[in-house]
Amino acid sequence: MSKILEMRENRKKAWEAAKAFVETKHDKDGLLSEEDAKTYAEMEKKVQAYAAEIERMEQMEAMEAEMNRPVNTPIVTKPVSDKQMPEKKGRAADAYKAAMLDALRSGFKRVSNVLQ
Repeated sequence: MSKILEMRENRKKAWEAAKAFVETKHDKDGLLSEEDAKTYAEMEKKVQAYAAEIERMEQMEAMEAEMNRPVNTPIVTKPVSDKQMPEKKGRAADAYKAAMLDALRSGFKRVSNVLQ
């Protein structure tokens, strides 16, 4: 990131120099001579080159960040415990399952009220 900041500072200095150059080279009509216009155009190209290089570096940095990002996110939540689960009712209830197994094992000699 420091390289990008350095490039931005250089671009700012180049732009300030170009503005100062134009302000000092105006004639009485407010125009630039042909030589001064060429010099200003070169200074302006340098500023644009800095801007293009900064944009290129930012794109490279964004691509690097994209490549370094994890592919998937890890599971960080705790599993749900039995205490947090809602109580089941009817045939899905644990008490019903236990009573049904007991009835089957005893040949239906021990039938519970849960099986109603």
